[in-house]
Amino acid sequence: MATNVNLTEWVKQGKFRQDLFHRLNEFCITLPPLRQRKDDILVLADHFLKEANEEFGKKAEGFSKEAYAYLLEYGYLGNVRELRNMVRRSVLMSGEDIIKPEYLSPDAPGAPLEAFTDVDGHLPLEMDISKGISFDEIRSKVERGLIEKALALAGGNKVKAAKILRMDRKALYRKMKSLGMMRK
Repeated sequence: MATNVNLTEWVKQGKFRQDLFHRLNEFCITLPPLRQRKDDILVLADHFLKEANEEFGKKAEGFSKEAYAYLLEYGYLGNVRELRNMVRRSVLMSGEDIIKPEYLSPDAPGAPLEAFTDVDGHLPLEMDISKGISFDEIRSKVERGLIEKALALAGGNKVKAAKILRMDRKALYRKMKSLGMMRK
């Protein structure tokens, strides 16, 4: 069940057990979405920056004024998790001491094209469609590129690479094997 359903309505409609609802509903905490808690955004962003620096072995010092403005104006449909992912992505992609807004989201105005390319610096779709390569081949190439980048960031450590990719270690091993990246 999704966490965004109205359980009171579901109880009325008979979709959720009333006795269970009353056990869970001892007290209610209402937490407004992140976009309505502007004071929390910059504190959380700085915290996530420190976390990402440690995890990825980076040394980003902070955000530019423009990046802070972007963070404050962003809509955050995914709330805190979305902010965390934006900061992690920016630390991985920027390669700079100060995070600029173009690294916070692929949709950010002025996003540097090279930040979203494959290992060779090409946009996979532009490069491969013109050569008549199949969708599965494109997907494999992109997956391989992401895994190679994560392995490079993790210094070849597959467990750390799996964490960077936010996937299970065994799933990473299976994917690498299916892409021919593992010795038999």
